[in-house]
Amino acid sequence: MIQLDLSYLQTISRGDQTFIKEMLTMFLTTTFPELTELKQHAASQSLDMLGSTAHKMKAPIQILGVPVVSDLVLEIETIGKFHVGADSLPQKIELLEGYLKELENQINAILKA
Repeated sequence: MIQLDLSYLQTISRGDQTFIKEMLTMFLTTTFPELTELKQHAASQSLDMLGSTAHKMKAPIQILGVPVVSDLVLEIETIGKFHVGADSLPQKIELLEGYLKELENQINAILKA
């Protein structure tokens, strides 16, 4: 199980809970469509586009303070950028999707609080 660490978000927002909730909501509304794009690019072997989409996902994921997920997105971006290791994409994307679903559950709990 992975766990959000919102300490960075707390720091940059100076504890502004409205801002934090807006950022978390924005994460949910942008990340899952990007995940769909990532899957499409992997399926069509559009590695440059895959790398670009992973790059867009990286910063919002880093804000959540979950290094294992940030590292995984970086690995996917690197595959797209350098076209090496594409055979591991299905497993990496499946793992990423699982992590993102866990984060979604945690974020939804925070937003409801």
